[in-house]
Amino acid sequence: AAESSSSDFDDHLLNAEVLQGKLEDFQKDLSSYEAQVQASQAASSQYEEQKHPKSTAMADKQKDLSALWERLQGLCAEREEQVKAAVDVEHFIRDVKEAAAWMGEKSTILSSEDFGDNAAAVQALLKSHEGLEQDLSALQDKVKSLAQRSTELQQRYPQSANRVSESEQEAQTDWDALRKKADVRKERLDASLELQQFLSSVRDLISWCNDVRTLMSPE
Repeated sequence: AAESSSSDFDDHLLNAEVLQGKLEDFQKDLSSYEAQVQASQAASSQYEEQKHPKSTAMADKQKDLSALWERLQGLCAEREEQVKAAVDVEHFIRDVKEAAAWMGEKSTILSSEDFGDNAAAVQALLKSHEGLEQDLSALQDKVKSLAQRSTELQQRYPQSANRVSESEQEAQTDWDALRKKADVRKERLDASLELQQFLSSVRDLISWCNDVRTLMSPE
C-alpha cells in the first residue's frame, strides 16, 4: 500500500482539531440551556404540589424533556470521547512521522562513503560522528517515549489500537535500522583510522630507511 503523505496526516489532525472546536462550541450552547431545563423541572414539580389541573400533562411533558435532555448529554459525552480519541491518536501519528523524518535525515548522513583519506580527515569524521551520536541518543529517548505513549493510547482507545501499534512499530523498525547503520559507520571509521595510522607509520619507516641508506652510501 502506498504511504500517506505528511500533508495527509496534517489534514487528518486538522480535521480532528476542527471537530474538537465545534464540539466545544456545541457543549457551551448545551450548557446555556441547562438552567432552563432545571427551571422547567422545578416548575413542573411546583405545579404538581399545587394540584394544578394540568399537572399530570405537565409532568408527562417534563419527563419527555428530561429524557431527551439526558439522551442529548449522553450523546455529547460519547462524541466528546470519540473526538478526543481522534485528536490524541492524530497527534501521536504526527509525532511518529516527525521522528521518522528526523531519522531519515540522520540516515542520509550515515550513508556517506567518505571515510577520510588521511588520519586528520578520519579524526575529523569521527568527531562529527560523536556529535551525531548525541542526536541519536535524543532520538532513542523519543522512540522510547513513543512506545510508552503507544501502550497508553492502545489501552485508552482500543478501537484505534491497531493503527497506533502499527505506527509505533514502524518507528521502532526505523530506529533499529538507524542504530545498526550508525554502528557500522563507526566501525568503518575506526578501521579507516587504523589504516591511515598504519600507512603513516609505514611511510615514516620508509623515509627513515631511505635516510639511513643515504647516510651509508659511499660518497
